[in-house]
Amino acid sequence: MSRLRDLVRLCKGLPATPMMTLAKIDALIVLTMRYERVQSERELTEHPYHLVQGLVEEAVSALEAWRDIAVIESPDATLPTYEPMDKETLHKDLFQALWTQFNLDEYRDRIERFGHRLDVNGLSDAFLAGERYFHSYKMVRAEGYRTSNAIDRDGALPPRQAPSR
Repeated sequence: MSRLRDLVRLCKGLPATPMMTLAKIDALIVLTMRYERVQSERELTEHPYHLVQGLVEEAVSALEAWRDIAVIESPDATLPTYEPMDKETLHKDLFQALWTQFNLDEYRDRIERFGHRLDVNGLSDAFLAGERYFHSYKMVRAEGYRTSNAIDRDGALPPRQAPSR
């Protein structure tokens, strides 16, 4: 696909300015989402290769249009810079902000939904094997508790029950 190579060259050739970065992100998101539709459609009227070629062509055209109007952006425009943040600090701060947002019932509901997603995707048994985390779905399931009543009002776990599978 030579047009795909053209798209890559065009992206690399656009200046690293806020407007052109937005243009690249927009074009690639639209291309990706439209490709997802082609990929999941079972009743295609033509070969997917030709459809994807058209999508790439439209992405190239969109970026060329952005490139043509790049002159309106200030020549001094630069991308914002950010101080690098330690991931551990970020995760700790995020956890502190999030865990205080829930009361006990909301917390139980979130754990139950997380567990349901693991079950639906067939990951609960393999994912939970040998894992122990305090007040988490993993511990609750690994220890054989029912998640709907696993944590009482004081945050204590009830006596262990036989696994419900």
